[in-house]
Amino acid sequence: MGYDHGNFQNRMRARELLRVLKGRITDAPDLETASPLGDRSLAYWRLSKVTGVHVYRTPDGWIGDLVFKDMPPGIGSILGTSEPRATRALAIEDILGLLSSCAERDKLPEPDPEDRILHFDFDGVAVPVTFGDILYCGARAREMLLSREEVFECLSEIRREAAGDEPLMPEALDGLPAETRELLITSCASALALKIPRFDPIGLDTPAMSLRH
Repeated sequence: MGYDHGNFQNRMRARELLRVLKGRITDAPDLETASPLGDRSLAYWRLSKVTGVHVYRTPDGWIGDLVFKDMPPGIGSILGTSEPRATRALAIEDILGLLSSCAERDKLPEPDPEDRILHFDFDGVAVPVTFGDILYCGARAREMLLSREEVFECLSEIRREAAGDEPLMPEALDGLPAETRELLITSCASALALKIPRFDPIGLDTPAMSLRH
């Protein structure tokens, strides 16, 4: 059985460890995410939202997790250290780095409500888009009389560029050119605005329509 963040005793220990570690927080650079598509989550990972610090042993080593409260839809409530450590002390040092970065985020204004994150299921990969993106792209889609079929074909083009006939992995999206990644966000937001909740490559067959212009 894996570690249970919701277990009462684990939560009490995590709350106490948070209290202790708050006194050791130092200035830190901003958080880095594994995927460029995850950058939109950073504004929500704040020290004021942390409810506990969980440090625990796994078969691979010691892990540290921050647990957050009141996260909007699409934002994970657990942020973990990047890799297992040989000792608990090393895992705590890693988690202190995360806490320090979250403290820096508390110095910035709260995210705009239009920056609320939703996720589009792009062939099994969750692509984060903001509520503001959906409002903007929805208005643009209506102005351009954009159809669901045209949005689907644009997403199909991106899917082929990212992985061809291979299974789609998040790393494939990370490797796309910046312009294509931005097009992906725009296309996913347009799809959600048109009430398309997900993209499955086995579907519509319609002439391509580029959203690049």
